[in-house]
Amino acid sequence: MLQSQFIEAHLETDCPVFYDDDFVADVLPIMQRQHVSSAPVLSGGKPERLVTLTDLLAAEQTTDSDTLRLKELPLPQASGIEAGEHLFDIFRRLPHFPCDVVPVADDKGMFAGVIDKQQVIEQVARIFHVGDDSLTLELEVPKSGVKLSEIIALLERNEATILSFGMYTATSNNHESIILSFRLQTHDFFRLVQNLEHYGYQVHY
Repeated sequence: MLQSQFIEAHLETDCPVFYDDDFVADVLPIMQRQHVSSAPVLSGGKPERLVTLTDLLAAEQTTDSDTLRLKELPLPQASGIEAGEHLFDIFRRLPHFPCDVVPVADDKGMFAGVIDKQQVIEQVARIFHVGDDSLTLELEVPKSGVKLSEIIALLERNEATILSFGMYTATSNNHESIILSFRLQTHDFFRLVQNLEHYGYQVHY
């Protein structure tokens, strides 16, 4: 399965969903009965916001709770993601969704369902082998003049299997460098580190 198909493959369409004209007094018992902590709020069939049990319980304490509608609450905006978006594009936007579900819209912007935020996090962790029995090794290299193919060849010559790879910029003492971060498997990790240091690489693990 391609990661651009992940959301559609894990879409939940039977989740509770509400509309901005719904009354707090009606929504609260439904969410309590179905044991959900958050749910999408639609406007014109499109996901616009998210409501939580905490929001509803606080609103219930107001004097006009019987006539209070969802659209009158200060709920966080959550216009949703598209079903065909790539997993990595979605991952960087997860902090904008404060609840445990993320609304999903079709190509016309209409509500299609939700996806569990934790599923997205776990899938990214699987792709990059975070939390399994692989090891993390980072090389600090100059910002220019480094050939990634040579580093990969060196790792493979030392019987290391590269499972995933990432790269980011680091600045220390006004000096900017590139950090190459590898998740890998090897039979002798410390021998690998020694060999890399022998070639002049600054190794972090």
